[in-house]
Amino acid sequence: MKKTLLLIAIIVTASVTVKYAQPVNALIEQAQKHLRHADVVFEIDSYMKAHGLLERVLISEEDNYIANYFLAYTDYKIAIYFRQKEDTDQFQKYIDSSEKILKGLIKENDHDVEALSLLGTLYGIQVSVNSELGPSLGQQNVALTSKALALAPENPRVLLQKGLSKLNTPEFYGGSKTDALKYFKQSVEVFEASGQNDNDINWGYLDAMAWLGITQTKLKDYQSAIKTFNKALEVEPDFAWVKYVLLPQAEDKLSVSE
Repeated sequence: MKKTLLLIAIIVTASVTVKYAQPVNALIEQAQKHLRHADVVFEIDSYMKAHGLLERVLISEEDNYIANYFLAYTDYKIAIYFRQKEDTDQFQKYIDSSEKILKGLIKENDHDVEALSLLGTLYGIQVSVNSELGPSLGQQNVALTSKALALAPENPRVLLQKGLSKLNTPEFYGGSKTDALKYFKQSVEVFEASGQNDNDINWGYLDAMAWLGITQTKLKDYQSAIKTFNKALEVEPDFAWVKYVLLPQAEDKLSVSE
């Protein structure tokens, strides 16, 4: 009788565990789907849906790495959205939330290149909003992105974020458009060679192409920029940032220069 009860308990426990695990994975997949859509159309509702789904995961699995990382990424993108809307309070709220999560991940693993480079980018954004933060956060941006690059020189997101650091840092402090161009090109090449499709974290290809085109535009290589932007639209025809902003700007500048 005792053996029978023990067997029933084991079966019930296993059943509950399977039922419990499946929703968590499903919630993360749903969140990532909303994130991909939001990154294409830059839509706040989809970012907020992803945010809510990931918080639900963390209620039951607070140490779930993928949920924590993507919540930090989501909050980073939400912060960018509110920066565009010039909503300082909401911008800072989501910056602070993302920073707290990323610092927690780095505390657990100081070789976490995904968290290191994203935190560096987070600091860079804050400097772009408030230049007075440059002496402190600017140095941390450079240090974190450099450390991540040293640890993972072929990670496309690390290359992307190092490029952002180089592009947005004043030349006096080591910034360089030509260096940024190099890193963005390498990022795109790595994405195209491997796609990072085997990884749980695989965002960044569209961003890398967008920033490559932006840098080409800043360097007045308008024809290359237009080619890059059209390539991005071949990959994702609804990529709003490129379709409605970056490509038309590059085309206008080419027209004026001719």
